[in-house]
Amino acid sequence: MGGGGDRPFRGGGDRPLSSVAGGGDNVVRLPLRNFRAWSPESPNLYTAKVELVTADGKVLQKRRERFGVRKFEVRGRDFFLNGRPFFIRGVGYHNVQPIVGSDRIGDREYRRREVAQMRAAGYNFTRLHTRCETPEFFDVCDELGLMVQPELPYYTDQPTEKFPFDPVRDATELYLHYRRHPSFAIYSHGNEGSVGPALAKHLYDYLKKIDPDRLVIDQDNCTFHGKYSGRHNAPGTSDFVGGPMSEWGGGYTASTSVPICRRRRRFLTASCNSQSSS
Repeated sequence: MGGGGDRPFRGGGDRPLSSVAGGGDNVVRLPLRNFRAWSPESPNLYTAKVELVTADGKVLQKRRERFGVRKFEVRGRDFFLNGRPFFIRGVGYHNVQPIVGSDRIGDREYRRREVAQMRAAGYNFTRLHTRCETPEFFDVCDELGLMVQPELPYYTDQPTEKFPFDPVRDATELYLHYRRHPSFAIYSHGNEGSVGPALAKHLYDYLKKIDPDRLVIDQDNCTFHGKYSGRHNAPGTSDFVGGPMSEWGGGYTASTSVPICRRRRRFLTASCNSQSSS
């Protein structure tokens, strides 16, 4: 069943899928037949049950992982989800909890109410400003159908907290911790500035190598701005662009061959596609 239920499918069943050698990484590929894709409208989820068993049948380790199957891509100047044109209607999400305090961030039901409010308002996408979120948040987004763009914690080459500047380390950590979540849709290198064109290109290539199924943007809310004006969010560093930085009157255009995410005044919401603003 969609929306968080387990869905059976024909695959390996109870028979051994692969033998593994000790040490290093082992990859087992299992085809899914007749699966139902994940989307905001139909957040279908599956559960993988994995056992590591010795040759004599002794179970050494068990694990259950929930996941969804979806394909999010850019074709020309349009977004596509599961092979169909997709219009993103997004909203920024900040961890501001003036009433209940930050101790509720791990409360799954509290996060469910927040995500449900975004979905009820018509949003299918959220951007996390210079931060990531808790596993509970991503779990709820998986279940309710909200696509998420976490962001590396950088403003240009300045970390938002007191830790060493190492975006490759942070991107790797983001990938390893959240890759199973179908709601995790886009990587962002940072906010409004630039890590520089050379590093942006290196990050883009690195992310596409380890995780080719997700989109990447160099700097969110930044089409042409700052020290590297005209060079960040350039081809080879981003799958789409965002902006503009300043208020616009609806006639804003940019010369680009990729989709544009246009911000409304004060950056409260974003409506994204290739053809029109709203």
